[in-house]
Amino acid sequence: MKSFGKIVVLEQAIIAIISNWESYFSSIFRKIFDDDNFINMNLDQREKFKKFFNNFRLFSDFQQIVILNKNKFDGLRFGTYIIENKKINFQNIESVKNLLKSLLDIDIVTISNDWTEIDKLFEARHILVHNSTDSIIDNQKFRLEAGQGKTKISEIYTKAKIETIMKDMAKIIDKIDMKLFDRYDTVYLN
Repeated sequence: MKSFGKIVVLEQAIIAIISNWESYFSSIFRKIFDDDNFINMNLDQREKFKKFFNNFRLFSDFQQIVILNKNKFDGLRFGTYIIENKKINFQNIESVKNLLKSLLDIDIVTISNDWTEIDKLFEARHILVHNSTDSIIDNQKFRLEAGQGKTKISEIYTKAKIETIMKDMAKIIDKIDMKLFDRYDTVYLN
């Protein structure tokens, strides 16, 4: 049995990892949508941009910002608008997955070694933050673990398991960075 202190540290690690993942995507999308070159490049790919705007209900927002910017596409700072007005929920892993796929042709599910475990870690974070206990009873994402007699998140996640999932998430972020940014922006990656 894990000590109470160790359980708390591991639970807080889950929360921190998912929070950092959300912050990364929020920052990335602010950066790319504030980039005039990115906006102008994607205006040439109208169908992709239109699909993105429709999926996230941003079309009228984009039109309004362009009008306020005197019909110029430079200096829109649309990424800042998206983030400040909470137009995309970066806590929702499905939203991030769909955003990357529809706009950037990046499929994070196929990049991952074990997407199911990443998805479950998001669910574990949700349980830890929003429930009064860390119970997984009756949670569909943890059916297998519940079938093995485990009833709590603290019985599922060891330090080693969290590290494995975190490394998989880091691999996804590295691949996204390599696709989105010039090589000099990612020289720390090997």
